[in-house]
Amino acid sequence: MSGRTGILVLILSLALAWCGGTLAQEGPGEAAADSTIVPVPVDSLATGVADSTSTETATDGRETDEGEFEIPLSSSGVHPSFSTASTSQDRFFNRKDMLSLSVAWPNSWIVGASISYDETTPRDYGREMVKSSTSLNTSMKLWGIFPTNLSVGNSYTDMKSTSVTSTKTNYTETSNVNMAIRGAKDLSGWLSVNGSANLGANTKDYNNSDGVTNQNEGGVRNLVGHLNLDLKENLKVVTGYRSDVILGKGELLGVSSDLESRIDSMRLEVNYNLGAKLAVSMSGGQQSQVIETLDFFRNQYGTIEDSTDIAMQEMISDDWGGDVNVTWSPSPKFKITTRGSVKTHRKRVANRDVLSKDTDTYLINVSSDVKPWRNAEVKINYEQTRNLSVDVSADTEKYNRKMNVRGSQKLSDTFSMSFVGTFLLNQDFYANTERNPQDRDKMQTSYAFDVKGRIASWLTATNEIKWNENRDIFILASRSSSNKDKRTLSWRGRLDYNFLEKYLVKQQCIVSVDEDDFIFTEDRNALDREFTLFTESTLPIYKSVKLLFDHEFRLREMGSYKPDTTVVGSPKTFFRSSRKKTEKLTLGVVYSYRSYLMVTCEEEVGREIDYSYIDHTQKSKIFGNLEFEIAFNRSLGSSGSISAKLRQKLRFGKYVPDNQRSLWFPSLNISYTF
Repeated sequence: MSGRTGILVLILSLALAWCGGTLAQEGPGEAAADSTIVPVPVDSLATGVADSTSTETATDGRETDEGEFEIPLSSSGVHPSFSTASTSQDRFFNRKDMLSLSVAWPNSWIVGASISYDETTPRDYGREMVKSSTSLNTSMKLWGIFPTNLSVGNSYTDMKSTSVTSTKTNYTETSNVNMAIRGAKDLSGWLSVNGSANLGANTKDYNNSDGVTNQNEGGVRNLVGHLNLDLKENLKVVTGYRSDVILGKGELLGVSSDLESRIDSMRLEVNYNLGAKLAVSMSGGQQSQVIETLDFFRNQYGTIEDSTDIAMQEMISDDWGGDVNVTWSPSPKFKITTRGSVKTHRKRVANRDVLSKDTDTYLINVSSDVKPWRNAEVKINYEQTRNLSVDVSADTEKYNRKMNVRGSQKLSDTFSMSFVGTFLLNQDFYANTERNPQDRDKMQTSYAFDVKGRIASWLTATNEIKWNENRDIFILASRSSSNKDKRTLSWRGRLDYNFLEKYLVKQQCIVSVDEDDFIFTEDRNALDREFTLFTESTLPIYKSVKLLFDHEFRLREMGSYKPDTTVVGSPKTFFRSSRKKTEKLTLGVVYSYRSYLMVTCEEEVGREIDYSYIDHTQKSKIFGNLEFEIAFNRSLGSSGSISAKLRQKLRFGKYVPDNQRSLWFPSLNISYTF
């Protein structure tokens, strides 16, 4: 531990000395040798300066509307703060404490430190975890121009898993130091630049009770540049470059190796508005990665075959892509948007051809928004993608087509109706059907229609019908027995009562039918019918007391749905195999004292009956809960708050474990900033 601390102190000293040098100076970085910088997607402007903090800089500043960096100082001086939180669930207790301290100098810098404690204790056998972290952050403007941030941190996690037969432990400790600097400059009225640089280092130790150890030391250097050109009032160009270099040394089970990884990415975006009716945007990007890792030897499925086979692996990948967007709006009642994009991915692993993979993706999207007449709107969207993938496991070609239609019409001041239709087709094709007999078509069709509105000042209603069909078709005859259609038809009706603006009653009824139709194996056909009725009500009986009443009734019948050979024509018939009926009733009372104290008592009683039409047997069970809760919420001036709850749950029923029949759930949250 002392050696790593010395390394961090040395790097910190170098970082401080670097402050007085030029911004172009490079140095070690923060991420561990086995860490992987998140790749920059080629379809986003992630190369911009906004991503310069992605290497875990503790940046506390923010940009103003004018683009200048502002140190977030609420006031100068010393600001300690404290928070504690204790919660409980059915199977565990959790406690979190946080103590932080910040010292601020106006327009200069901030120094802060924090210590946190997190403990999770299970009620039964399970897991116990303790976390601790300390950090030091400073923010200042170098030479009064460049926002600069320096952070040093240390954290550890000590986890213990306990079972009936054994206890296992895992310990992880991480230390890091990081420095980030940012800058922006307007070169002229049409050209501006900004950029950032990060450097840092960290160490990571891991060990567990099984004797597995892993030690890593390393760093990262990150450079980002961003160029903005406003060539005309309606023409803007944005381009950016990003470079990440990871240096370090990794160790796994006694095997060590020097590791170096690099990620370079570029991005270009052009936006051109041809008046208010036509807008065109084009973007493209490229990213190259060389990632070195120390890992177990894995096969093409990612499985470790030999736990003693450890080696350094080098992965090289190249990504590029581009897209074009065109929006045309000739009138306020019509707009159409078209998008096309192409993405490619090439991945190679040195001496491991089984892990290589190539992917090409093509996309076309067309959407329109039409207002054909008064109070009516129709939206249509069509998207088609083609994905080509080549790897050792399977060469595949996938097509996806989706069309969505949405329409709405306002019928009156209080009533409206809407319609949604979705059509989806997914097709998968494999080059080697003998090895992967998975060629298939998946089709989905769905419709939804609803009418809703206010019948009276105290009553609103909703009526909804849905139809959904999923068809799964395997192309090869050897898999055709799994071909099936799944159809669902449902109706939902809801009424909301509001008497005198305080007596609230909600009722909802749902009826649904689900059918599984196996095309070539009709003896597997199945049908599921369900009826559900919900009722919720809130009834104030005094200004600080209200009653709660909830009721749920559910009836479900399941069985086969196949041809009846005893009837002429062999029509499909529902042969019931089982029936399940569930009913629950909840009663409660809530008492509120002013705005900070609330007492609640609720009791739930339920019954479940399972009946089999096959052997004419019936099973039933009764279950229920009784809960008491006291909640207290109060602010402590303008800088703090306290929230406390104490809840007890009593459970009864045949299948409730003994240790779950009576549970206490205390919780406490206190926070204050001095």
